Amino acid sequence: MKKNLGALWLAVIVAVLASAVRGTGAVRATEITLVSAEAVFETTTNDKDHDSLVTVTVKRGNTVIAAASNIGGHWNDHSTHAVNLDVGGGWTRSELASRTKTELSMATNGNDKWEFNYVLRLNWSDGTRTEQRFDGLVLTQDDPFKALAVGL
Repeated sequence: MKKNLGALWLAVIVAVLASAVRGTGAVRATEITLVSAEAVFETTTNDKDHDSLVTVTVKRGNTVIAAASNIGGHWNDHSTHAVNLDVGGGWTRSELASRTKTELSMATNGNDKWEFNYVLRLNWSDGTRTEQRFDGLVLTQDDPFKALAVGL
């Protein structure tokens, strides 16, 4: 009788664990995921030269989540430019809730000082959007890089 009770308890434990594992998978499948990202640049009082190239990345730690590279063109004073970012698949909102940052860099051909505001828009599978705004930024040939923390 004791042997049968032990086998019965083992079967119950295995069934409970299997149910918990299946439940975890179901929750994962319904989590909200990142579907697209956009960088919006609002040039303020100092334009970006036509031959200055901008690169935008969104990272979790050192892993790239979304990016666009070597964005050229002249961006006049008081103009707005939106850039779609290439997004890697499968990132959930909960995964990106911590350690997420955006990096901006500019490669110039000679002297350039670009003054701008930056808006990062992250679009989610549930139809919502997260928007983070960074005002008063400046990139130059001498200071061509910014890393900014993203709060979700």
